[in-house]
Amino acid sequence: MPTWLAISAGVATIVSAVAALVPAARHIVRRASLLIYTRLRTRPDNRGNLSPGTHQGVVLADASLETLRERSGLRPMLREENDLPLGELPNGIYGFTTAWSIEPYASGDASRSDYDAVPLATETGGTAVVELHKRSDGQTALVGYVTPDELVALRNPSRRSRLDVVLRLAPDGSRTAVSIPLALLGRARNRQIEGAYVLDLGAVPLR
Repeated sequence: MPTWLAISAGVATIVSAVAALVPAARHIVRRASLLIYTRLRTRPDNRGNLSPGTHQGVVLADASLETLRERSGLRPMLREENDLPLGELPNGIYGFTTAWSIEPYASGDASRSDYDAVPLATETGGTAVVELHKRSDGQTALVGYVTPDELVALRNPSRRSRLDVVLRLAPDGSRTAVSIPLALLGRARNRQIEGAYVLDLGAVPLR
């Protein structure tokens, strides 16, 4: 066979092989794109918030409680829902309770399943009030204000020891509004600092 015919036959074979691989390559690319998209939907963005999907175990933060509620997709409780226990309230709401109502459950003095028995109010009253968020996935989070350093430590995925945090219940210019899942807490104790109520929290190790 002349050399040019051999070369032509070789090129034709290569072209045929590549053509056969193209559909498979396209399939691989599509599968990889879908996998990447799915993972991105459930990972925090650079502000520590999750895109629609799940907020499980994630500490959310923003400049104000109002913005935090909006970005979490929460609505205020209805009048008809006032004083209902947490377990009977729908997902995607926020309400209020007292600091000492949270303490027994977060401190291990009562079963965590009893969180569902904590009643929420539609409005703040004259007592020291803690805001709770019942997220879209049914997870309950405690809301307050922490320092920038405390926020960084809370979000540190490599944290291997308990982290002590002082959660302020009233806004402070030097602190950030946060939403901390109750599942991340191993301790909660309420007290006062200069007449202002705070919660001493013990965040459990992440590893």
